[in-house]
Amino acid sequence: MVDISPIVITVITMKSVEVKLARIGNSLGIRLNRDLLNKYGIRESLLLESREDRIVLRPLKKDAKLSWKQTFADMKAEKENWSEWEEITADGLENL
Repeated sequence: MVDISPIVITVITMKSVEVKLARIGNSLGIRLNRDLLNKYGIRESLLLESREDRIVLRPLKKDAKLSWKQTFADMKAEKENWSEWEEITADGLENL
């Protein structure tokens, strides 16, 4: 029997733009185009994620709650090595 399930392909269009670092006091920062900020509804702050190979800036949704499903999907996408957690579970606490 041949599986004829539909295949879903998601295409993400990304535009890369080089930005220069600007001195802000003793720090460095970047300037973001107003049109870009408006497009994503960014007003006062962003969510910055420091990942192993990149920095991700996302709109901060104050009212949005992170679901377990989304948390798991994000963790899976990072492909982190969680094997050391298996060692922790063998700490003998299950025998108390």
